[in-house]
Amino acid sequence: MPTTMKAIQRLTGKARSPWRVDQHVRDVIAVREAVNLCNVIPIGCAIGSLIAAAYAAADASVVRGLVVSNTTTRLGEESRQRHESRLKLVVEKGLEALLPTVIDMAFDGLPKDERYTRYMERFRKNDPRGYGAIALGMVGTDNTQLLSSLTCPSLVTVGAHDILLPPEMSRSVHELLKESEFVMIKTAAHFAPYQSPNVFAELVDNFIDRKVFSSKKI
Repeated sequence: MPTTMKAIQRLTGKARSPWRVDQHVRDVIAVREAVNLCNVIPIGCAIGSLIAAAYAAADASVVRGLVVSNTTTRLGEESRQRHESRLKLVVEKGLEALLPTVIDMAFDGLPKDERYTRYMERFRKNDPRGYGAIALGMVGTDNTQLLSSLTCPSLVTVGAHDILLPPEMSRSVHELLKESEFVMIKTAAHFAPYQSPNVFAELVDNFIDRKVFSSKKI
């Protein structure tokens, strides 16, 4: 039976200094080694997708496939000022200062239903400094070169309504990968796995059955 390992980014808990992508990757490798997994398919969304792709490159000998959603090739230094301004606001006034704007942007084009409300409540529970620090730690990440080096089968999905990392950004990742499939999910925005979980799960299951389980490596 497949084992699911959920990797929690360090700064979603208590605040620390910004944690860079290579440090997240080392965490994932340490956990993977601790539980002795040897056939891995990393799955990541948004910022998590940058970590998933970097992990796939760093631990390539055990990676059999890659799934990324709402992704991009890079988070440039040009976004640092925006993140620093947001962090300053959060430190001064708390996470409520960002609501409901940041949630509305992530759910652009979608109904404000129970899933929207549940995400809003989860967002409120974030550590304010940790929330800003994780974004700052990812600024400057550029996966362009490592994406083009990956040879494992890959699935790239994106929500059609994503205005934070628009579909063309995910498509640019797809175009860099050597063996990739691209799917746009019409019923999702910035967090496709959360906003359309059944559609996303079916896409991933189908991808793994066709591209991974059929491989002689498994």
